[in-house]
Amino acid sequence: MKNLILSLLLILFSSISVSEPDTTCHQLDNHCIQYIRNELGIIVPVFIEQDSEINAYTNGTAIFITTGLLNTPKITTDSIKIILLHELGHIINRSHSVRDLYWKAYQAELDKCTTIECTDVAGIRFLREMKEDEYRCDSYAIKRGFSLRLDPEKACYIYKVFAELSNYELDDSESTHPSSVDRYKKCIIGVATGTIL
Repeated sequence: MKNLILSLLLILFSSISVSEPDTTCHQLDNHCIQYIRNELGIIVPVFIEQDSEINAYTNGTAIFITTGLLNTPKITTDSIKIILLHELGHIINRSHSVRDLYWKAYQAELDKCTTIECTDVAGIRFLREMKEDEYRCDSYAIKRGFSLRLDPEKACYIYKVFAELSNYELDDSESTHPSSVDRYKKCIIGVATGTIL
């Protein structure tokens, strides 16, 4: 029954048509990234990292975007705006400090565990907290994008692209990030109901 419901949701959300956003840069290069950074009012540095992995991340003081992400088909300037705002959300929410605290709490819990079940519960709790942090940063990016007059539906587009790239993978049980399908679904529902704005 659960698989049937997930399949129906997947069909529903994969059929939602989010128009591909327009681009304001001809090429997603450093010049374009810095233009977007300034347009968004982001004061932390943004660096392009030569790496084929599709990723963006922050170390708490700067934002890094890989060339693998920039070279991904369907990535647009609107997508990059949401990605940069998401990473800025990590900096504003002090995610690095919070994640360190969660990690230390997880390690302390593991030290007390004497059974496999205990370690599993500790791991599940740690991963749940990491996913919630990702959702908070997604929400921050959408809200901030909306305040900067970015079309909320275009903001959801990046999660659709990532869902497509993951072949609509639903299993995120061993990841610190929610599945792209769940993020896309949450974005579309949040925008449609106004709960994310």
